[in-house]
Amino acid sequence: PLRRARALSGTFMAALGLFHSQQQLVDLVQHAIHYAGANGIEMYAKGDRGAGAGTRLSLAPFTCVPTDTPRGAFLLGRELQPLFNKLVDRASRDIAFIREALAKTAASDPFTGRLLDILNDEHVRSNPYNNVRFGLLRNDFMLHALPGQEMEIRQVEINTISASFAMLSCKISRMHRFLLGRAGAEQAWIGDAVPENNTDAAVALAIKQAFDLYARLQPSLHAPRVAVMVVQPHERNVFDQFYLEQTLWESHLVPVLRLTLHELHGAHVDPATHALLLTRDDTSYELAVVYFRAGYRPEDHPTEDEWAARLAIERSAAVKCPDIAQHLVGTKKIQQVFAVPGVLERFLTVGEAAQMRRTFAGLYSLDASEYPNASGLTAVLDEVRANPSRYVLKPQREGGGNNIYGHDIPAAVARLSAEELKGFILMERIQAPTLRSLAMEDASGIPRLVNTSTELGFYGTFLSHGDDMILNVAAGHMMRTKLADVDEAGVMAGFGCLDSPLLVDSMPGADPASKRPRLEANL
Repeated sequence: PLRRARALSGTFMAALGLFHSQQQLVDLVQHAIHYAGANGIEMYAKGDRGAGAGTRLSLAPFTCVPTDTPRGAFLLGRELQPLFNKLVDRASRDIAFIREALAKTAASDPFTGRLLDILNDEHVRSNPYNNVRFGLLRNDFMLHALPGQEMEIRQVEINTISASFAMLSCKISRMHRFLLGRAGAEQAWIGDAVPENNTDAAVALAIKQAFDLYARLQPSLHAPRVAVMVVQPHERNVFDQFYLEQTLWESHLVPVLRLTLHELHGAHVDPATHALLLTRDDTSYELAVVYFRAGYRPEDHPTEDEWAARLAIERSAAVKCPDIAQHLVGTKKIQQVFAVPGVLERFLTVGEAAQMRRTFAGLYSLDASEYPNASGLTAVLDEVRANPSRYVLKPQREGGGNNIYGHDIPAAVARLSAEELKGFILMERIQAPTLRSLAMEDASGIPRLVNTSTELGFYGTFLSHGDDMILNVAAGHMMRTKLADVDEAGVMAGFGCLDSPLLVDSMPGADPASKRPRLEANL
């Protein structure tokens, strides 16, 4: 099997070629399940209340071996991440740019409007501590297949709030390296083909640096200092979050409280120092860092209490990840505005902007006033009606399951008013190649060899204080794999599996997933 694997040039089929008997495949599956259980690659089962009230665990969906990824595409995404960090940092400091870009979107989308109201709050604007920016981003790409050419990457979106799975993604990479090694693959081959992924250390170190920066800016101690992770009630993805809490304590002695926005409603800002203080169970805390793993959906703000908590956080000296400006820079509308010629150059050099623009798909405004003449938007909508399969209609929402695809777009456009359309952007559909994956999609313990497409995310961390960029690094990666004939890729939304890249030196463009037949085979 090793000779066969080497002959297949390090591809997914080479990895699968290591398992040349039914028993070896059974062993692979057992090792994968045991590794996942032993290392917390888990979540609360669907339907369980989660977050401490849950009793039933299930494995997170994952692939048993890594999936083919062009080496050049992977290296480009990783290399560009500090530039994307820089873009988010600089754009989030340009409040006039954010207001102008989102003015009409905010008028048509109430949630974006409420976020923009917080940005415009006079106490937020005058807060002297809001010259600190702390980002923990995930920049998501898909492979773009051009027949007969090397595949490229195209940006799907950049997540500036709640960039999840940073902690489980590194465990998936380590699991794949372990499984291939136990199957007999040479360590040199594994080290070259399955890149190391230390997101756990990188993310924890970034939060520690933000914690230390707060201490330098706030020398007077009001109460024991903690970092807060803002979470959703009944969170299923607790173990991804708790591993960060564990790492922060074991590596840096930074204590973490996991709280919902509702539980933070009682926090108040000290008028003299802007310190954010909270009392729970007769114990007072000073909140040094507030890291949002919630707050990106209208459903996270069911009452005015949650909005009041967010406003108090923004008015405080706490280091926010993200602050409200950075949150808004991650909206779909801002992504579309970045694609307008000349906008990137407002924040980056001409050379940096050209590098970044290489990864953009076509992005179009649905606001008629943003075109040179009245026929501009009409031409765009006529093209969508004629070729809907080439496009994706995106609202200003995060979390998966919100986009409108293909032949559903014309009906959605007909249903929406001109004002409502301003809350959406139109994106050229990325032509993802069909790949093969051995996926463990549920708790049955039975993997399937399926046709898939992948989404590759690069984590980035940055910390700045005014013009001083203290930290700006690529912090690891994540891969999500979904069935080729499924549009969405969100793991928590039930569409995808956690995966890791298997780097290959040559991977010519294949037929896009929409043109390839689906393969399902129980192993």
